[in-house]
Amino acid sequence: MKLFDGLENVVTGMGGSSDKTVNSRYAARLIDDQELINAYRYAWLPRKIVDVPANDAVAKWRTWDADADAVARIEAIENRLLVKRKILAALISARLYGGAAVYIDTGSQTPENPISDSERIQRLIVFQRDEVTLPGTPYDFLATGDEICKVRGREVHKSRLVRFYGERIPGDDGWADSVLIACMDAIKNADSIASSIANLVFEAKVDVFKIPNLMENLGNSQYESDLMRRLQLAQLGKSTVNGLMMDIEEDYQQKTVNF
Repeated sequence: MKLFDGLENVVTGMGGSSDKTVNSRYAARLIDDQELINAYRYAWLPRKIVDVPANDAVAKWRTWDADADAVARIEAIENRLLVKRKILAALISARLYGGAAVYIDTGSQTPENPISDSERIQRLIVFQRDEVTLPGTPYDFLATGDEICKVRGREVHKSRLVRFYGERIPGDDGWADSVLIACMDAIKNADSIASSIANLVFEAKVDVFKIPNLMENLGNSQYESDLMRRLQLAQLGKSTVNGLMMDIEEDYQQKTVNF
């Protein structure tokens, strides 16, 4: 059975064959990583969309429910590993590109094996989405099955990676989408309008001088020099309190843009 849930109006043509909007369709538009990083680096709005939620997520960080000595030791380890900074970098990278991972480096020569409690964490390394190949069931960290990821081509057990995702896509088992993809057209429209308005400001007021026999005398270098001096004197003389002195055959108009 087919269901039709659309508003139609035979008088206005809305919803009918003459309605231009009925032929609108959403289509996939691929945005490569270079365009994403260009938007992030050179436009304030994409950077805010990516950075603000990530910064908010780590702003208050966390508190520990333990005695003071234990908390001090934990915080000392976090500071040594720059945990907060690494998590923030991973969140930003995941939101921008669709995914990121923090590799827990213990100096192990067999990173394809599960990480053990006896290993000492030496450092945390943030990798971008394109540097990490995920195993199956990427959203379920505890799922059984494929356990091996690849980081820059090297096999790494998934327990050594903390993965972050951008905007998840239902039914997709790979990395997520960048948070900018769904709003990229709106971002471009906003930036285009702002840029267009900025350009219009330069044309908001244009002085127009109508000079008799102008085209006939432009070939005369002395005439051109005298004309430029005449226009400069006219611009210097006029103001909100001063009048504009002109020859009776000349005409002056001021074109303004109505915003």
